Amino acid sequence: MALAPGMHLKCVMRDYRFYFLSADGRIDGPSRDHRCPDDDAALIEAKQLLDGQAIEIWQGKRKVARIDPDIT
Repeated sequence: MALAPGMHLKCVMRDYRFYFLSADGRIDGPSRDHRCPDDDAALIEAKQLLDGQAIEIWQGKRKVARIDPDIT
């Protein structure tokens, strides 16, 4: 796609919230806010934060995914 001179592609970043879960599935501490271009990028970022706890990824009221520490 060719852009007119002086024009730039605008990347829309979305707000995601990562919830770290205890072993019994309850939220363990405050959430972490992240800005990512899409769900796939949010999943990649959350997987990098895995450290023995499951993480739920939310975008607003929409649950995107839950990743467990044994899944990379």
